[in-house]
Amino acid sequence: MIALVFADLGFERSVSAREVSPERESTGIDVSGLPDVESIGFLSRKNVEAWGHIFSSETEKTVLCEGDIVIISVEKGYNIKQDDLFTVYHQSALLKNPLGGKKLGHTISILGRIVIKDQVKYQLKEHLFIGEIVESYRGMKVGDPIFPYKSISPCIQPVPFSCKIATNIVAVKDQHELIGQFSVVYLAHGYNYGIRKGNLFEVVRETLGLPDVVLGHVLVLETRPDTATCIVVDSKKEFPNGTHIKSISWAKAQNILSIIPECRF
Repeated sequence: MIALVFADLGFERSVSAREVSPERESTGIDVSGLPDVESIGFLSRKNVEAWGHIFSSETEKTVLCEGDIVIISVEKGYNIKQDDLFTVYHQSALLKNPLGGKKLGHTISILGRIVIKDQVKYQLKEHLFIGEIVESYRGMKVGDPIFPYKSISPCIQPVPFSCKIATNIVAVKDQHELIGQFSVVYLAHGYNYGIRKGNLFEVVRETLGLPDVVLGHVLVLETRPDTATCIVVDSKKEFPNGTHIKSISWAKAQNILSIIPECRF
């Protein structure tokens, strides 16, 4: 089933599991056939500091999208120049951990990308720039905040775990209630916990006195000190937020990821 889904996306399964060595830094797996990695967003434990916001647009449109010209208001003190790229985002309300209810943080949804074209020559108080929306993942509007753009490569180098790790999925992109194949999910642990970009976790349902039931696998696409962003590369059935995940052996990870094509950095 999984192989067929990937084949529909243009992925071809190799005859045998590809040997993905953590020492071959020039080779990785290409996840560009999955949801756009530039729009995966992330979980932030605290409020994200905006560099500015969309101040106005050249039209009366309520929803802004790719190709629209906008005026950006940037906080003073930041050095902004022509061709700088900014990410337009939305910060969710404060979320609670589905396991225990403690304060979790905010999911940051990526709305699009803006390139700076010029500075507004005649202005009063605001630090204003002319920008063009060059990428749109969902509708934007006047007032949406921005921060500097950071590229995320779709070429991911799988890496083994340095130690056994068990944790839980704590948030889902767009706050969906159920999680399935290609869903983007967030963890409340990151680099400081030993999680690395390229790790592959097993999604499990624990049963008392019996072996865990494997529901699918999630690949780590990005890590921060205390959070991580992952994508569900396969799933046997949908599962809820809060589901348990755990590290797997390197040999097993290689076999599962062998269905995804190679790429080079």
